[in-house]
Amino acid sequence: MKWVFNNIFMPIANRLENSAIGRSLGGHPQMKYDVVKVAWTQHYRNHYYDLLKESKKKNIPFVDNFEHEKEWAAFSRLSIPAQYRANKKNLNRQVNSLFEFIAKEDPRGTNPYPPIPLESEVKRFKQLSKNAKEKLDDRLAEEVYKEGPKIAHPDGFHLQIKKSKADHPDSGFGVFVEGDCPPGTLVGIYPGSLYTNSEFHDAGMTERMYENEYLVARYDDIIIDGRDWPLRSYEAHVNLSLLDLAGGQQSHDALRKFRNPFAIGNFINHPPSGTKPNVLLYNYEFLLEEENEDFLPKELRPFIPNEMNRKYVRKFDRDLYYIDGKNIPTVIAVALRHLKNEELFLDYRLNPVKSKTPEWYTHPNIEESYRRSLEPMPQGLIEELKKEEEEWKKSRDASLAAKENNQLKKE
Repeated sequence: MKWVFNNIFMPIANRLENSAIGRSLGGHPQMKYDVVKVAWTQHYRNHYYDLLKESKKKNIPFVDNFEHEKEWAAFSRLSIPAQYRANKKNLNRQVNSLFEFIAKEDPRGTNPYPPIPLESEVKRFKQLSKNAKEKLDDRLAEEVYKEGPKIAHPDGFHLQIKKSKADHPDSGFGVFVEGDCPPGTLVGIYPGSLYTNSEFHDAGMTERMYENEYLVARYDDIIIDGRDWPLRSYEAHVNLSLLDLAGGQQSHDALRKFRNPFAIGNFINHPPSGTKPNVLLYNYEFLLEEENEDFLPKELRPFIPNEMNRKYVRKFDRDLYYIDGKNIPTVIAVALRHLKNEELFLDYRLNPVKSKTPEWYTHPNIEESYRRSLEPMPQGLIEELKKEEEEWKKSRDASLAAKENNQLKKE
């Protein structure tokens, strides 16, 4: 069943070309496709855990009997706004569950980041590893890139930051899942400082934007800078330790935004050539108003790993900064398929026209890269994609026919 989900029905969601998408939900064109992808994985995830709960209650073996054709037929009739609302509700519950789990495990939170390697060590490692044998490469990786702690997830698997397996020189650290993780599961939050588009320009950061690979832009033009978050975390921990040694009465509450163990989205790499992304960054807002059904309780808000630029916004509660007083924007990483003992990869979707991409960079989905960047696709590429679409449909139909024949033989 996992093969069917990953190879037949996720590609359907990935390749939706329904014009109703554009009419049903305003905003960025690529956002609508992301809504569909995440909604389908959430739909499956809810079914998965309902079955799991029932099997435990009845003390029977767990069998994933998800009827993909039937479920997809019902799911595809939902409007895009309805899918968007379902995503919001499902992800709110996941976020609240994660934050409650963090506080239960350790009220002070857990620092997920590995020791920061010295820049000289990293340069030495990259230079030697170009021509080094595999054993030397592994030894140097272990010496330079110390692993972060294993992070327990409430759904039963673990996450960990360690040296990436991506075979390009800029990979550095990566995020790995250990155990089984079903589609639709929240596996990371992207931490960092938040800027509106105008604030980003006013802060004089535009000229350096192509040098910062940790910048993430939401569809509402809010920009998240996650580059310095691990360093700020390290400095905050050191400063507080020094104050403690000096007998100061400093509160540890200020550290909690740096001690959210799931604030690791900025360590997820772009996939190497030939590898598909297995997670998706999705717009999310931490709900602060208590009128909302799934608002985030006040005692859990210090774990929010994002803050607005203090120059431009008002203060809310202690160190929490916001735009409209109702939420704090961020992006979260959601699993696109079943994951098991592997590294997480997300499509950076760099602009195929204007971005200064490194030599190793490839576009896992060039159509999405153009759509995300609001760039028109060349006519030759459109024709090429149409041919690929036709070939894919033939392959899909053949796979479904083979599955149906096998079913008939069994009967």
